[in-house]
Amino acid sequence: MKNLHWISLLALMLLVIFGFGIIVVRQNYPTSYSQEIEKYSTEYGVDKALVYAIIKKESGFNPMSVSSAGAVGLMQLMPETAEWFAESIGESYSYNSLFNPDYNIMIGVRYLKYLFNKFSNLSLVLCAYNAGEGVTAKWVQNVNFSEDDIPYRETYEYVQKVKKYYDRYKFLIE
Repeated sequence: MKNLHWISLLALMLLVIFGFGIIVVRQNYPTSYSQEIEKYSTEYGVDKALVYAIIKKESGFNPMSVSSAGAVGLMQLMPETAEWFAESIGESYSYNSLFNPDYNIMIGVRYLKYLFNKFSNLSLVLCAYNAGEGVTAKWVQNVNFSEDDIPYRETYEYVQKVKKYYDRYKFLIE
């Protein structure tokens, strides 16, 4: 009987620790804007866990975020890129619309799909999202190019961080 008491106590402690761990992970990996992310990731065939990971890294889920480089909104779209891309796909564009979560996610996810069609490799897509597709295309011209050869330290770290977040989101939402 005494052993049963200790086993029950141990099981309860493990449940509490595991439950607390899940709460902490959920707080660190929010799933805000789930309707928009679900809608556009499904519509354009981009993994929603990747969209969450990019938003976490880019803006921390702050739709009003503006980077020092001028990137805007949840997915931190550069206004010039967003304008060019929106026009190329027949969408309207205004700078202020980049602060609208629905619009920002729609353009961001469609841009990711475009990058996947161009580069097909997750690491290269993330390089292009961070450093630009022109720069990434030049890197790819080196036939021996690998993820470890990313010349921009910021982009290398960006790719590593987004992949880490992506793995965590895949675990949390699937």
